[in-house]
Amino acid sequence: MDRTCDVDDPVAAPSQLPDTSEPGVDAYIYQRQRYEIVIVDENQSAAKLNQYWLYTGAFDCSSTAYRDQVKMIIADIAHAEGTNKFFAEVVTDKEIAFAESPSMFRSFIEEHGSDYAVNTIPQHEMTGWVASCSGRFDSYAGEAGDSTDAFEVVGFP
Repeated sequence: MDRTCDVDDPVAAPSQLPDTSEPGVDAYIYQRQRYEIVIVDENQSAAKLNQYWLYTGAFDCSSTAYRDQVKMIIADIAHAEGTNKFFAEVVTDKEIAFAESPSMFRSFIEEHGSDYAVNTIPQHEMTGWVASCSGRFDSYAGEAGDSTDAFEVVGFP
């Protein structure tokens, strides 16, 4: 699936997600911000949801237009998954994904050291963690849920 890009640092189009469109239905074509699925952590939180760590090129955060680009990325994952029940972390620095991913944290510390993770990664996160999405996890209640509070996208820039 070819994906167009309107960012400074484009990344390869993801190929990990299957095409779930049915025969005879108009083909779904994603035509927005390119991104790469760096890590998928399965069965996260009490909701047992997959958590996608998504790397993308730099966003222009001088306006709110980047929010629509993030929503398109999340919608693309939802289309491929066939559900909006997942976590998504959108970052412009892969180190953030490796440092924060539950499945990769330990190996990141072994490679870079805990001082780097504690002192440097938070600095990267200030500009490189673009958004976080939760679908079916109510952060106020701390549990799985289907209320509107259990679906949110938080932008950080």
